[in-house]
Amino acid sequence: WTAQHDAGMPADEAAALLLSQLLNTQELIDPPAPLPTIDCRQTDDVVSLEQQRQLLQQRVLGLLDRQQIRRGKLTVEGGVYLSGSGTGVGKSRATALAVAKAERLGLRAVVLSQTHKASAERLAEARAEGLIGGVTDPELTEATCGNLEAAQEARGAGLAVSATVCPSCGLRDICRMRAGLQAADQAQIRFSTHAQAGMGMDRAAKGRDLIVIDEDALEAVVRHVEVHPDEVALAAQTVAQAAAAVPTLDDDTAELVEAIGRAAAAVAAGAVAQTDCGASQLDTAALVLPDAKASTLPLTLWRLLQRAKIGLPPAAAMR
Repeated sequence: WTAQHDAGMPADEAAALLLSQLLNTQELIDPPAPLPTIDCRQTDDVVSLEQQRQLLQQRVLGLLDRQQIRRGKLTVEGGVYLSGSGTGVGKSRATALAVAKAERLGLRAVVLSQTHKASAERLAEARAEGLIGGVTDPELTEATCGNLEAAQEARGAGLAVSATVCPSCGLRDICRMRAGLQAADQAQIRFSTHAQAGMGMDRAAKGRDLIVIDEDALEAVVRHVEVHPDEVALAAQTVAQAAAAVPTLDDDTAELVEAIGRAAAAVAAGAVAQTDCGASQLDTAALVLPDAKASTLPLTLWRLLQRAKIGLPPAAAMR
């Protein structure tokens, strides 16, 4: 039935049309043609699930053997293994076996998962495979952060809490969140999140012999956002309003405001160009600042917005 109607019809309209025809028509609606059958008989190119699991484990654990050679002062290239296999093949168990082996070998490992809940699950699985230690990153809650409202506001604005709220927080010396992150960073086996990797893979992987990215590796390794050009313009407009609302600006903040304005103008000028197939293509605009100033960009931006006391722009555009 669906093949006989417009594939682009909204779902609610399609459902209403189908229901009305079922209720009002006396004609029979032909069912869709049956899918072709697939011959699933064993061939030389097919391996069993257990064979695939063993192969996955061998390849992941083999990376640790190379690390041992490197630690022995021999020059060996590092190894990378990407598994794109589906659910149930055994990626989580391979990770658990790998981090348990890393601990036994005296190597340092970090597992980057999408959520804190997933991190806790990876830790439990690794302990089931013999891991003795292992520390998860603390989660931002009332129990771990005494300045939670400001922290959530900064995170909602697309800014890293550690780079904005924490530097000037009066509770730094007794902060459970800070202490928990320090403990996780010093742990031999750390179970962290993609959010930590989002602040820089060099930072998340520093001093680690084994780095496991659990699910959606591209999202963790490459910081990127999808944002409409109008949102970029709104973010730049908000920053400009904030700059106008404060009495004075230091040189670094003034340079940042100008750089954001230039980047947004570049996006607005040539952001959307029609391609041959009719799709839209978004050009990129770089926010160019000296490295020393770029490292303090989140804090500079946060302090400006706090001084101006105006509404925050869209988080995606700010990121």
